[in-house]
Amino acid sequence: MASVSIVNDGKASLCVLVEPLGEDFWIQPEQTLTFTIPDEEPTVSWYEDGASVWINDGDPSDVVVITEAGMVVTSGFQRPPGAFEPAT
Repeated sequence: MASVSIVNDGKASLCVLVEPLGEDFWIQPEQTLTFTIPDEEPTVSWYEDGASVWINDGDPSDVVVITEAGMVVTSGFQRPPGAFEPAT
């Protein structure tokens, strides 16, 4: 198991996708989410308005996402109205 913490130091919401599941998590400015994953070497990819955490090995359904307050959150966490919605 490994974990990756992503901090939003920007001024707008930051979308982080967990791939290959396509789950979305939204990080508000000055907020941190920690992604605990079943992979020793995840890949984090950055793009203009967000990031992706790629699960390269292990079961993607074992990903756990936690706020800095210790709350476990699920896909769609803090998704703004009208924002991207992943295909199901």
